[in-house]
Amino acid sequence: MSFCLPESAALRAKSRQGVSEILNHRREWRHSMIQCWGQPTSLFEISEDMENHLLQMYDFLESIDQDHKLVVELNHVRIYTNDMTVLTAADHLGFLTHKEFSQATISRPRDTVMLKNPQYQYRMYFRTQRISTDQRNTLRKFFAARQDQIRLSPALAEFINSDWGNTCLWSHHFIDHNDPGFELMLCLVQSGIRRKTLAIIAADK
Repeated sequence: MSFCLPESAALRAKSRQGVSEILNHRREWRHSMIQCWGQPTSLFEISEDMENHLLQMYDFLESIDQDHKLVVELNHVRIYTNDMTVLTAADHLGFLTHKEFSQATISRPRDTVMLKNPQYQYRMYFRTQRISTDQRNTLRKFFAARQDQIRLSPALAEFINSDWGNTCLWSHHFIDHNDPGFELMLCLVQSGIRRKTLAIIAADK
């Protein structure tokens, strides 16, 4: 199931208070931008209704006992589950818009990624975290020394090789490689950086 919910990225918070804190931080940042640019607008205003809807959604997600996975991208949310009662309950939430339902047929083993003509055996995903400029430079040198042994995802390569202010690793950043020992060395360079590793398997031709 997928749907739209404004400011839904705040659902990544670990508590109801965390949701409100994220929204308050965004309100302050947007207010400072309005003062800076002198162009007040209601387009990016976070209303009380928006906050209440997010808190209701947070409570709903916390109440789910069944296995499920939540994916949040900006104002777009996806819920994956094998239990239709979860999706039915979500469908009854009156504040969700652009709802879509789909069914997937799983044709690959768990904890794997399927590629055509794979060149590597493993795909390691990063944990979302902010790192310093020095840490980014260290990772850049580490990857450059092993560029013939690994493949960085396009988004990760752009991040690592840039010199602008953003220093945030995201959970969709990944590296393909062939050596399990590579991840140990990487974690020694930057602890807590690894989120998960999937085996890469070849798609049936």
